[in-house]
Amino acid sequence: MGNRDMLRLASRTLQDGHALALFPEGLSHAAPVVRDLKSGTSRIALRTEAEAEGRLGIRIIPVGLMYTDPGLFRSDVDIHFGEAIEVKSFLSAYREKRSAAEQALTEQMHERLVSLTRHITDPDLEEVIRDLTAIYTDRIAEDLPESAEFTNRLRAEQELIKAVHHFSATDPDLVQTFAARLRAHLRKLRRLRLDPPTVSPKNPSFYAIHLLLAVLCAPLALYGFLHNALPYYLPR
Repeated sequence: MGNRDMLRLASRTLQDGHALALFPEGLSHAAPVVRDLKSGTSRIALRTEAEAEGRLGIRIIPVGLMYTDPGLFRSDVDIHFGEAIEVKSFLSAYREKRSAAEQALTEQMHERLVSLTRHITDPDLEEVIRDLTAIYTDRIAEDLPESAEFTNRLRAEQELIKAVHHFSATDPDLVQTFAARLRAHLRKLRRLRLDPPTVSPKNPSFYAIHLLLAVLCAPLALYGFLHNALPYYLPR
């Protein structure tokens, strides 16, 4: 099936009142960035709505996918649905110049998708942002007010990404120094077989695990005290 046949089939699907699930980036990748979108989605939506004189009311629902570990098969994923884009609002521009309207709609789709997932524009910053999110995302998320639109985890990661991008632009030497110290810190944790969130003082599991260990080890500690300390002190 050629491109024209696929476009006609997609248009017919919308005309029949059905939904289409499209991946506008046009490729599969694990990078934490929304790449430039292909124009196919805009072309299908605008042409179909224009042929129906705006009566179909086609809407584009942007969906952001955020995997906890993109490299892991069947990783957990957060799914965020953004505000719908009304295609008919672009019809007047489409009638004047199709390519410009398609580009405008594509750009708006890109903006909405960026707000729904991770978007790291500089690949050189991916490592430091990944390390930061591993340590601080949960702590920041706990302090954020609840949102009906996005999960606190997404908002926390986006704030970290925004901060690193800001300091990378204003003080790149600071970011490089910080990244080196952070890598050294994480290497020490790995040598100790510690997971970064485990050592967070705000993590309830940190206290729960140590309390459990204290309770389980208390009988052993008492046994050691009775059989070693008392014989040592009593003869004196």
